[in-house]
Amino acid sequence: MTIRPSRALALAAAASVLLVATLPARGADNPYADAFVSEYRCAGDRVLAVSYPAPRHRVSIPVRIGFNGGTVALTRAAPGRGVRWTSRADDLVWTTQGRDATLTRGSDGTVLVAGCREQ
Repeated sequence: MTIRPSRALALAAAASVLLVATLPARGADNPYADAFVSEYRCAGDRVLAVSYPAPRHRVSIPVRIGFNGGTVALTRAAPGRGVRWTSRADDLVWTTQGRDATLTRGSDGTVLVAGCREQ
């Protein structure tokens, strides 16, 4: 089988696109390259999914938590105990310490979801 030059060029172009598409994005170019989602099992058989940006971007990119049928964006807050993320608009505070976490109401500290453990 003889491959015509135009077809050979198209095949080479397609191969290079596939090669580039399969290469991992460099972290400096893609702030989501090292992002991940963690599942937390909590008291009362609750499960929360939390998406975390790459560690180097956690100050500028919000954490997103699935809660009450929606997704809430939480920004990094000054630590009290552990690591905290807050949403003033949704009145939520997500606090992690090691693999344990708690979701509270920001305005009065009421615990909304307790006993969460990262799986």
